[in-house]
Amino acid sequence: MVGVAGRSKACHTCRRRRKGCDYARPSCGQCLRLGLDCEGYERRTTFIHAGLTKPPESNGTHRSSVALPAALTRSAYKTKYMDIFWDLWLPGHSALDLSSTTEGSVSTVNWIINIYGQNIYHQSPLLERAVMALCLGTLGKRFGDRYMTEDGIKAYSAALGKMSTVLKNTKSETPPNDDVVAATRCLSMYEVFFGTDSTDQRAQALAWHRHRFGELAFLSVRKPESYVDGIAHQMFADGRFTCTVASLATRKDTVLSRPEWKTVPWSKNKKTPIDLLLDIFVDVPGLLQAYDALGAAFSSRQPNTRELQTKLLQRCTASLRQLHTWLQTSAQDWGWKAHLSDGKATAAHITAAHNMCVYWAVEMKVRSIAIDVSLLPLENAMARQMKQQYSVYFLQQCAAIVQTAPIFFAPSAGIAGFSLGVFPLIVSHMMLNVVESHAALEMQDEITRLMKESRQSGLAVGSFVDSLWECYRNNHCKF
Repeated sequence: MVGVAGRSKACHTCRRRRKGCDYARPSCGQCLRLGLDCEGYERRTTFIHAGLTKPPESNGTHRSSVALPAALTRSAYKTKYMDIFWDLWLPGHSALDLSSTTEGSVSTVNWIINIYGQNIYHQSPLLERAVMALCLGTLGKRFGDRYMTEDGIKAYSAALGKMSTVLKNTKSETPPNDDVVAATRCLSMYEVFFGTDSTDQRAQALAWHRHRFGELAFLSVRKPESYVDGIAHQMFADGRFTCTVASLATRKDTVLSRPEWKTVPWSKNKKTPIDLLLDIFVDVPGLLQAYDALGAAFSSRQPNTRELQTKLLQRCTASLRQLHTWLQTSAQDWGWKAHLSDGKATAAHITAAHNMCVYWAVEMKVRSIAIDVSLLPLENAMARQMKQQYSVYFLQQCAAIVQTAPIFFAPSAGIAGFSLGVFPLIVSHMMLNVVESHAALEMQDEITRLMKESRQSGLAVGSFVDSLWECYRNNHCKF
């Protein structure tokens, strides 16, 4: 026999609470305002097997049926979803093993390893909802399950509602907890993979930027001393990368470039190669800001423009020297080159390859700024023509990134590799725009193909890249 629960059109949460529902989809406004988990509108069908009899107890009485509490059932499903998500995130690697040793670190995604491996996401309703949005969205795409995808959207909406409630109830002078920062990072990753907006191509990139700037605000409201150990240290160490990537769009310096923010958080931890590389990378938004100020000074014919130009060139040269030193002292074993496409790359291989791709991308960016500074105050057309002299250099660096990229898209790299490959490829694609050659066009086509290929994960970041590029063309970001 089949029974269908109630005829009310309200969401399950409002029905259970016996409150009015506004029927908004995918999550009702009542639940969002209160920061509740909206359980949706789908009616649950119950199957009752009338022909079954209960086995007798040993004393002759009948055993009463036992049902798991709803909360326990939901918890079991969430754990199962997270386990499946992890198998897709980094196949063949134990999160517990990776989170318990620095040798098992995976470049700039260790934060999610710690959240899963140490079960931190269970300790915060906000973080759990953000993590479930990422999990359900991923599983829905991977297995073509429309209901999971919709549940992912609901979880994302619920996480935003809970985030709003948490922030409203947090005193202005109280720094946000680690779970708020971690939830913000999960939501921004959700935007990269699932934030496509058919009505406004810029919306996906702009939403991602809002999450990243929110995270940067959360990080900087604390003091550097609060990031010396534990999950807070890992969240900060990894967060520097994505926050700096977002800051390239605004071309504004951040607190991350200040000396105390490069030293104090590592007072109890030895810096990894990616930590040392990010010490250089966090200075790049400040170089872009100084370049824009220099251009404005030339336009207004200020008297000290040559002095400003010399100082900025010196800053760029210093950064290039630091990058060269990093390459000589901190670049890891190149053994990963043997596993670019054979599907046998380990976490260590993926980390080393990503570090080198970030090095090539940052080196290109800094050198490009130095070239632009040296060409001031030439007109744009003439400067572009002069820049063509460096086309061979840009082609070589971009080729190195494109040739390495398959290691991030191999099945063994999972979604972690997929997310690590985005930034170097975006920088390469944009740098190739200044190179007028057939080889550059071929490399851009290869980058586009890699971005839109999903392979094991069922994901594609091609739409996110398109959204970034649309923002770039409309001056919403300048990279």
